[in-house]
Amino acid sequence: MYLPKEKWSASLRQGDILVGRTMVGPEIQTKPVQQLEQGEHDFRLNYKIRQGHYLVLSQCCDTQDRRILLAPLISANTIPWSSLSEEETTAFKINSLVITPGEGGGQANTHLDSSTDPSSRPKLILPGYFFLQPCPGYFADPQVVHFAMMRGIRKPDRELLDKAAEMTLESRAALRQRIAFFFGRIPEEDLIPEGQTQEVT
Repeated sequence: MYLPKEKWSASLRQGDILVGRTMVGPEIQTKPVQQLEQGEHDFRLNYKIRQGHYLVLSQCCDTQDRRILLAPLISANTIPWSSLSEEETTAFKINSLVITPGEGGGQANTHLDSSTDPSSRPKLILPGYFFLQPCPGYFADPQVVHFAMMRGIRKPDRELLDKAAEMTLESRAALRQRIAFFFGRIPEEDLIPEGQTQEVT
C-alpha cells in the first residue's frame, strides 16, 4: 500500500499521510428560529481542536493550489464489522468497491449499473470509507478515512509538511475511485428507466 521512502515524490500527492496535523473547526450554536424571530438572540461559537494524522484527498494536480483537502485518520474499530459478510470484509480491506451479484470478490473496475432492479446492481461496500493498512513507525493498527469528515485548509509551508507515507499507484487509484463513487452515487429517485426521458417544464 505504501512506497519505500526513497521512492517518494518531491511534491505533495493525493493519498499522502501527514503526521501530527492540528485542525481547528468552528461549531456554531444558536437558538431555534422561532425564538430568534421573537428577538431572543443567543449565539455561541465553539472551536473543536483535533490533532492526529490526515490523508490528502486533493488530486495530485490540485495540491499546488493554496488550499488542499484533508480527512482525518480514525480507528478501523469504528467500522460496523459485524454487519459485513466475510466476503465483504475481505473486499473492503483491499479497498474493492463492490461485489457484483452472482460473482465472487470485489470488482475494482466495475461501474454502477443504473438499472432500476436493485438485485442486478453491484453492491457498494461502505462507499464513504477508505481502509488503510498499518504504517510502521506511525500507527500500528489499521485506520480508515471517512470522506464526510474532509476539511479544506490553507496549504502548509513545505518545511511544515511532515509526511509519514506515500501510496503506491494501485492504492492511489483505489482511493480515487472510492472518492468518485462516494460523491457519484445515484439515489433511487434519480434513476430513469431505460427508454424513458425526464419531463422538463
